[in-house]
Amino acid sequence: MSRSPIGLRQFLISRTAVVVALAALIGACAPQTASTYKSTPSTTSTTNPALQPVVSPAKSSQTAYIQPAARSSSAGPDQTFHAVLMVDTLDPQIGTFINNDLKKMRSSVQKMATLSGLKLSIREFTAEQFRSPLVQAHIDQLNINSGDVLFFYYSGHGFRYQDQQSVWPYFDMQKPVSFEKMIVRLQAKKARLLVALTDACNKVLEGEAEPKMAFRSGAMGSRDYRTLFRKYKGEILATSSSPGEYSQTSPYGSWFTRDFLMGLELETSSKNPDWHELMEVAGKKKSQTYNGVVYSQTPHSVVKVSPIAIN
Repeated sequence: MSRSPIGLRQFLISRTAVVVALAALIGACAPQTASTYKSTPSTTSTTNPALQPVVSPAKSSQTAYIQPAARSSSAGPDQTFHAVLMVDTLDPQIGTFINNDLKKMRSSVQKMATLSGLKLSIREFTAEQFRSPLVQAHIDQLNINSGDVLFFYYSGHGFRYQDQQSVWPYFDMQKPVSFEKMIVRLQAKKARLLVALTDACNKVLEGEAEPKMAFRSGAMGSRDYRTLFRKYKGEILATSSSPGEYSQTSPYGSWFTRDFLMGLELETSSKNPDWHELMEVAGKKKSQTYNGVVYSQTPHSVVKVSPIAIN
């Protein structure tokens, strides 16, 4: 499927500063589709040294296993943190930018697993391995136990169809696949905790040119992850933009990815880490004015988790 130059993330060099402030929009793959980024969340919430990190190389999709730090005998049976990372690192428009998303998320999932006392199994689909059939086949063959965590992350182009009913975007790949169908595939693995995140546009493009927008960077902190990844069961589903919106990125990474990781650091530094609070931070709406037009990013998330005894 050929890519259209319309709807791709682009960047702008500031005319007033020596420091470069760049930003871009994730765009569509096909002329009849478009992409968008989420920034303010519409959230549905339901209450109810060991080994050195080993990471799959950019042109490989081998699974790497990292042993967790030693934990007390009361920790219970071994549990695994399964991470599947899909990032379009070769895209000529946004590949360099979202490679920063990959680096941050790779480091973060290693931290999530290690500080939660979980064994990490990580698989990256980047460069030539950025193919939906490969990803779906990998998910299908995952051996997941009832106490495991399944973490899925996509950063790349996205779009939606004109008559589409689902709020979730399509992944813009050689063979497009909907996030909705990917969610069903992930849910079928029946992990104790499923976290599925997509940083992609969610807009139908009708030939309009995308604006160039400025990026505002943020800060991050750090601490305890055990409560979030061992004390909860259920699922957290989120996409960076609501229908009709663009997703934004920059040389520093994408806005939604940054905000999710910021929320993660804030919650794991608090006395009572909570997924609902984390996703409120990740889903905050953002707006940027360019040439007199206001562009908004509103993440959409569904949080269905309930607490369990830490094992």
